[in-house]
Amino acid sequence: MTATSETVLEEGMIFSIEPGIYLPGRFGIRLEDIVVLRRDGPEVFSSLPRTVHLADG
Repeated sequence: MTATSETVLEEGMIFSIEPGIYLPGRFGIRLEDIVVLRRDGPEVFSSLPRTVHLADG
């Protein structure tokens, strides 16, 4: 799925949402959530924490 996709989402479809950030020459990170589209809305299967931990040094 993209902003220009013409796919119509339907109940029962399963997909992943994978936002990421990439800093060339430094690092990159991507989060992945698995989602199923239910009649009453999305159900997210992932339960990843969204906290950031920075290493010293």
